[in-house]
Amino acid sequence: MKNLIFLLFSFLVFPNSLSAQAEFETGYIIVNDGAKINCLIKNLDWLHNPDKIEYKLEATSAVKEGDLNTIAEFGIGDKNVRFVRAKVEMDRSSNLAKKLETTQQPIFKEETLFLKVIIDGKASLYDYTEKELTRYFFKIDDSAIEQLVYKRFLNKDNLVSVNNQFRQQILVSLNCGTPSMVDKLTYHRKPLLLRFIKYNECHQSNFVEYKRIKKKAELKLAIKPGISFRNLKTEFSGTGSEFVEEDKGPDFRIGVTLEYFLAFNNRKWSVIAEPTFQSYKNESVLIRPFSISDGYLSVDYTSIELPIGIKYNVFFGKKSNLFLQCLLAIDIPIQTMLEYERVPGFVNSFENNRISFNPELGIGYVFNRISAEVRYTMNRDILSEFVDRVALYNGFSVILGYYIFN
Repeated sequence: MKNLIFLLFSFLVFPNSLSAQAEFETGYIIVNDGAKINCLIKNLDWLHNPDKIEYKLEATSAVKEGDLNTIAEFGIGDKNVRFVRAKVEMDRSSNLAKKLETTQQPIFKEETLFLKVIIDGKASLYDYTEKELTRYFFKIDDSAIEQLVYKRFLNKDNLVSVNNQFRQQILVSLNCGTPSMVDKLTYHRKPLLLRFIKYNECHQSNFVEYKRIKKKAELKLAIKPGISFRNLKTEFSGTGSEFVEEDKGPDFRIGVTLEYFLAFNNRKWSVIAEPTFQSYKNESVLIRPFSISDGYLSVDYTSIELPIGIKYNVFFGKKSNLFLQCLLAIDIPIQTMLEYERVPGFVNSFENNRISFNPELGIGYVFNRISAEVRYTMNRDILSEFVDRVALYNGFSVILGYYIFN
């Protein structure tokens, strides 16, 4: 079981360790000598600018890799995605409050990057995104590509100030005969794009706007019946008693999964919520190592679980995928009753109504509308209201699923 937990954790933290048949789409590359090669490019729906790509010359040919050393430009689809290699001066100063610098001016360093083309014309606009960093670049006609400068910093009073130099750059460079207001211009894609469109139209210049085909977010609903195999370990401080029960089950569980697929990275990531009814009942001998007689332990535990969390999907074509998920289960007790016989004829009863939390990890496979999953539930104390009494509940479940709409 520990190996399963480690495997799941590794895949969730390092999802690139899994490979799948992501779609190769029609595109092109331009290599260092200027030759344009039509090919099929593996479309990873990049959230951040890539530094390398995989491509094939034909559908059946071997996969090749191209990077900043070998590819000058690549594109996918008709005016959908285009990246150009550029050597630029870029400022990497953080805009996060905890990492602000005290210098107002940008600190430029020369870098070679793949810049995403937003608009190409007399005035061209590009962007570069990497984790917490977003930078916009531009050029006019055949001039060098230059960064539009926006920088938050701490002033001498230790207050946050902003260097909005990009507004002056826009005012000077995108001049079409009449001054344009830039005081309220923000450092975001849409308002900057509108400025560049307006400038190109003013100069009656042909231009191309590259619009990524956005994959829509998607909501799915599934019924999830299954069976659970549980372990309950109880400890009662001061009594010298301990009871351990292993592999109780199978117990039936039934749930409904709401899954929301996010609209980036080819919908590999989704957010899930799965309200589930589960029940555990058992009555067993209580082992009392310091007593000449044993008692009994009776457990009646019923609750509504609400696991919520993230899911990573590895697609193998359009109808099947492997998935890994990391969840936080919110357990809402309907009835939690433990009874144990401390001495013959004397029964102690404990009832718990407190909501508890515990992590869960799962791995499974989906084919068309049917899914199968193994999920491990980590320790949950179902007597969390009591300081001197512990009932640790854990185990694993085998869960089948049927997507009502897919």
